[in-house]
Amino acid sequence: SGKHKRHLIFVGGLTDGLLATRWIEPLAEKLDAAGWSLVQTLLSSSYLQYGIASLDQDARELDMLVQHLKKEYEATHVVLAGHSTGCQDAVRYVQRFPRSIDGVILQAPVSDREFLATLPNTAARLKQAQHMVKEGRGTEFLPRDTDCAPMSAERYVSLAGRMGDDDMFR
Repeated sequence: SGKHKRHLIFVGGLTDGLLATRWIEPLAEKLDAAGWSLVQTLLSSSYLQYGIASLDQDARELDMLVQHLKKEYEATHVVLAGHSTGCQDAVRYVQRFPRSIDGVILQAPVSDREFLATLPNTAARLKQAQHMVKEGRGTEFLPRDTDCAPMSAERYVSLAGRMGDDDMFR
């Protein structure tokens, strides 16, 4: 609603955008009744753009939102709620901006690496992506059939590689 000084920022997972879960609207109603506003984000990585984004980019964009809420809406409290892969964004945000918010909620954290490891072409694609990154071609796209979203080699290594940037929940 935006009418309260306390804000919960919801960050969805891969492919998510506005109204990402069926419980967003009931959550907004409960938060409103408790004196909180729900803020949904559309980051550069939202919907099918996650394959060309990074956790650091998301953290910077989230910080712009946090600073905007504090300045323009005079927010007194800001909490970040990550859902699914949005949990990695929440963790990265706290790593980069540790004193900017009042709390973090990690709802249904997942390991994209563990999921991708169940797919038949992941090992070959990961090897290809790692080779491209090593050659300085990390921003180039992998073949179209790699994922439902356009996917850079750097992002694929982050998502699918052991100890990759996104591999937080092992």
